[in-house]
Amino acid sequence: MNDTMYILTESNYSDAIGWLEEQLAKRKVPHHEIIMAELLLEENFYSLAEVSDQQPFEATISLHKRFGNVKLRISAQGKEFNPLFFDETEDDDPDHFSHVDILRSYHQYLRYFHRGNKNIIEIYVHKSETKEIRNTLWGLVFGLLLGVLLKQFVDVEVQKWINYNVLDSLQLIFMKVLMLVVTPMIFFSVITGISSMSDITYIKRIGGKLVAYSLLKLSFYIVVGMLIGHLIGVMPQLLKVFKLGGETMQSTLSIRNLIVDIVPGSIMSPFVENHMLQTLFLAFLFGIMLSRPSEHLDWAKKGVEFMSSFTIDVLGVISKCIPLVVMVSMIELMIKTDISILLSYGKLIIFAALGLPLSLLVSSALVALFGHMSPTDFLSKISRFIVLPFSTSNSSVCMPATMKFCIEKLGMEKNFVRFSISMGMQFNMAGTAFYVAIISMMMVHTFGINLSLDFLFSLFVAELFLALTGVGIIAMPTLFGAMGIPSEAIMFFIGIEPLMDMPGTAHSVTENITSSYLVACQEKRIRNLK
Repeated sequence: MNDTMYILTESNYSDAIGWLEEQLAKRKVPHHEIIMAELLLEENFYSLAEVSDQQPFEATISLHKRFGNVKLRISAQGKEFNPLFFDETEDDDPDHFSHVDILRSYHQYLRYFHRGNKNIIEIYVHKSETKEIRNTLWGLVFGLLLGVLLKQFVDVEVQKWINYNVLDSLQLIFMKVLMLVVTPMIFFSVITGISSMSDITYIKRIGGKLVAYSLLKLSFYIVVGMLIGHLIGVMPQLLKVFKLGGETMQSTLSIRNLIVDIVPGSIMSPFVENHMLQTLFLAFLFGIMLSRPSEHLDWAKKGVEFMSSFTIDVLGVISKCIPLVVMVSMIELMIKTDISILLSYGKLIIFAALGLPLSLLVSSALVALFGHMSPTDFLSKISRFIVLPFSTSNSSVCMPATMKFCIEKLGMEKNFVRFSISMGMQFNMAGTAFYVAIISMMMVHTFGINLSLDFLFSLFVAELFLALTGVGIIAMPTLFGAMGIPSEAIMFFIGIEPLMDMPGTAHSVTENITSSYLVACQEKRIRNLK
């Protein structure tokens, strides 16, 4: 044993956890990420131990730090066995399903390969995501400053040349690359999520209730977000950017078009046309087909899981360009408008943040009505916990801490929590849906789209579908296109999304906890807390 390596066996597992906590703390890894590392180590170690011929089973765990990122590697002798490939046909135990769902929820933090007769799993314990957010915000600030300087000290003709040949070109390239990846990423991710559903009666009943509660609340926050966006109204500065004089734009979004156009004319058209609803239709169809228990479908499931992880990784690489794109967008905004745009941004950020206190009030009321817990008791407990998702802006990273909170503070059974929280993440993206709905309605008014019940209902349904992807603003270009709004308009919101995503993540985690608690009460999965 040394500072970076430990020989792990079932008999010394507790000591190994103590060593891991100590070493990660030395590397200044946050506590919630240490909990995540312990959870994923447990899931993968015992999966490898179950199939190993080695008695007693042992594995080597080692820590690696590079460029601020901390990685935990598990390696064990044996024939090739990938615990990240899930075969739901082998086991009908709910605990097995929970194990599968947890690993699926963290697939972007895990990597497997077989080398030199060793199974090797890498767990990305700490990624410097706060650095990416900080860089995006610096891009926003520098863009505003450079834009003001260019407008004040550079000739108008030179400004036009810079804008046309440099700024617009960079934004166009980024949009093309983004749309090249976003649609396939959503397609494979949704298939992976649906195909993981089990046929167990217990799981279907619990899962059905979780989905029902989550979708009802998601619908509520989309409607509220649309109302708030309606009240905020126009962002006149964007009209100057797109050289529009206030004329009415034409939208193709309607109930009939939504019903007819959701079915693609060919299997390739959703990807060629970047049609998000058609993509979701195909993903749901293929996901349901792959969710059937059949050994003949294993190769397809494995391929879809690989493509899901691969496209997410590609999008992660592209996202590293976001600070530059934000800076470019802000420079263009300042050249064509003025500093008053900050007032519109500030108003949007403040109203988007209101989703969190609204969520706390609604959740405490639901818990009081259907969960038989005092609303003040619930508020007291959860208000202290949501500091974590607020500060990390990542519900996946918070998941182990969320599970621990549900078990220790709300008294939910451990096995139930392991399933409900991991599954509920996909259906409780209320925070993201809330601020996306606000932006959508602001853009409707800004670009003069004719409002009708037909249009508003179609917009609500489209946003509900998009909310299930959990992607946020990046998935909005195709929706903007259907609404008659230039898809490039999203470029002027990417820079402030980190500020909206902080309360948005806390909002989504609160909704996930609430849905799980309500179902746990119905299923009598609550322990008496001392």
